[in-house]
Amino acid sequence: MSSRLFWKKINEARSAKKSDVFPTLTHKNQDYKSVEDKVGIFSSLLGETFSETGSESDFDQTFKLEAGKVVQEFSLEGDDFVPFSSSEIYLTIKNIKNNTSPGEDLIQNIFLKEIPYEYIKKILSVLVNRSINCGIPKSWKSAKIKMIPKKDGMSKDPEKYRPISLTSCLGKLIERLVRARLYSLLEGQNFISKQQSGFRSNKGAGDNLLFFTQKISESINKGKKTVGIFFDISKAFDKVWHVGLLYKLIKLKLPIYLIKYLKDFLADRNFRVNIDNSFSKLCKIECSVPQGSVLGPLLFLIYINDIPLADEKHISYSSLFADDLATMFFFKKQGHVNNRIKIYLESLVAWLFKWRLKMNASKCCYTIFSSSGNRSKIKFVCNLKDGLIPYNPNPLFLGITFDEYLNFKCHTDNLRQRAIKRLNIIKIFSHKSWKLSHETLKCIYGALIGSLFTYSFFSVARIATSNLERLQRVQNRALRCIYRLDWCSSVDMIHDLSNLPLVRDRLIDLGKRHLAKAVINNPYVFLLLSEYLESKSSIRRGEVDTPLCLFY
Repeated sequence: MSSRLFWKKINEARSAKKSDVFPTLTHKNQDYKSVEDKVGIFSSLLGETFSETGSESDFDQTFKLEAGKVVQEFSLEGDDFVPFSSSEIYLTIKNIKNNTSPGEDLIQNIFLKEIPYEYIKKILSVLVNRSINCGIPKSWKSAKIKMIPKKDGMSKDPEKYRPISLTSCLGKLIERLVRARLYSLLEGQNFISKQQSGFRSNKGAGDNLLFFTQKISESINKGKKTVGIFFDISKAFDKVWHVGLLYKLIKLKLPIYLIKYLKDFLADRNFRVNIDNSFSKLCKIECSVPQGSVLGPLLFLIYINDIPLADEKHISYSSLFADDLATMFFFKKQGHVNNRIKIYLESLVAWLFKWRLKMNASKCCYTIFSSSGNRSKIKFVCNLKDGLIPYNPNPLFLGITFDEYLNFKCHTDNLRQRAIKRLNIIKIFSHKSWKLSHETLKCIYGALIGSLFTYSFFSVARIATSNLERLQRVQNRALRCIYRLDWCSSVDMIHDLSNLPLVRDRLIDLGKRHLAKAVINNPYVFLLLSEYLESKSSIRRGEVDTPLCLFY
């Protein structure tokens, strides 16, 4: 296939996909095909989501009145605002991305980046500081919402889409300035819990996955079992209670100008849904932090920060990435752990009741991790307010499919299938008609397939050699395409020519580098390493390796 024909096919596929951004939506036993109908469905659903309507008996009304009184009586009078300098504004503009989608005012980041420094000093700095000190323009609080599928592929269920708010780039510039100061204050006071890895500098999902895998591996090697409970908070970002968030900000004793700005930032917000240039009517937002805003994720971290977490050395631990919560309990005899789980779940239900959030028990799950297959006699009653948490032998946590034996076989199967699909793209680009260099093709391989393997670095100690070899064969096929080698060419020759390490060696190297970096800046990973070194003698290294056995 010629390059011209290839791109013609790609553009045709894009056009076909664009012309049908959403399939026929099915909601309440009715099918909706027209764009106007789809806009109406999403607008109606989001209107319900962003409102505080619902059964008040589901939440703590006494605390609602108490929090409302604190927020209402809190004085916003004060003169503690230190204006942002023109150099701060200039450096912030310099670091923003060029291609961020604009809001209703159509001002783009590229426009802001072209403003001369003298105008930043004379005009923009005045606008920035006045909007913080005197109030945010109403037009900056109006969001154009795009609906993005929560998973790959389009769904007929409108509830399977995530609302992304597109707001003014100028407003988001000010959000970045405020966020930098707020984040510095929170980290300086060690306010955010060490278990939280979402939306934080020098932290990421890999920390949680490494911690979780290491602790369960240690438990298996010590002859224990692990109960892992994986929680799902219903519409966590979209149901943040504004008064409750402001209550927490006040209790943090933040500078008054920050509380004043954030109160203004949350108030009087509205949205309209946009699909194919068709817009819904303007609707109010009474709760939530905007997904797509700069400040939203940090405000959510503040809101969820005091959620109950298990933290008993060698007994129970929790991992938290934004609203993705997983907790594990170790045991030899079931009776010893039943009460701990019961007490923890009761504290979690009480927290949700107080802060006006809900968990759907049917979407949560629990798993028993052990080296033996005799699990039929072990059952736990994990009770949330609205029902029992079901058992799932293959829970999904942060995009990784775990399994009862912690050998990541299901995850490896999924990984291989995804990699093989992307291998076809490597085959196309390696055709001589594209005239791409070997280095360029290796970069394409790294972006499409290597990145899939990289995310799984923490699992290398637990994956069976046979499953690692299956992943290795995918890499071998890709390199043979890139260098146009015969299919029977040796693996050693392929990797000597490409200068790429084997998959297993690459994952171990990534794990070592991740650990070396994280242990300096991340108390959560430092705790993991410290406890590993303390109990190293009791971990039978000869039986099954743990991640830290390979990385440290």
